[in-house]
Amino acid sequence: MILAGNIDMHQYIDTHKNENMIIQYINDNFSSDITNIGLAEKFCYHPVHLNRIIHRLTGMPAHQYILKLRINKALHLIQNTNVPINLISNQVGYCNPQYFSRLIKQKTGYSPNYFRKLKGYKCDFINWTPSVCSCFHFRQETYKKDVKDFFWRS
Repeated sequence: MILAGNIDMHQYIDTHKNENMIIQYINDNFSSDITNIGLAEKFCYHPVHLNRIIHRLTGMPAHQYILKLRINKALHLIQNTNVPINLISNQVGYCNPQYFSRLIKQKTGYSPNYFRKLKGYKCDFINWTPSVCSCFHFRQETYKKDVKDFFWRS
């Protein structure tokens, strides 16, 4: 079967399957040392083209998408486990716990310890984008007046 521009339907399907494999690979391995160049080599794309693909699929460049995954996972672990924050930083791909804490504070406006204090209050994680948007909100009515929405700060 031929599509417009002489593109074979099987080639079209394979391309989209490969693009979905890239996102799945990032989702499965975000805590390891993933770089745009490493991903490009693994999936046989030029780094710039790979970044365009990831941006088209996620709405953000590769490095921001990986950062979003790491911070979301870290906040989930902080909220739902008793694992020390320095171990959580290692689990999500940051060797330096101080850098990890500064990054959380920079991106959310609050320290990891602040999120730990909110333990027991369920959070709904919403997709973060580089633009200003709330990353999650609390279900507990009592905390809505005390806790402002957290914003992505670039």
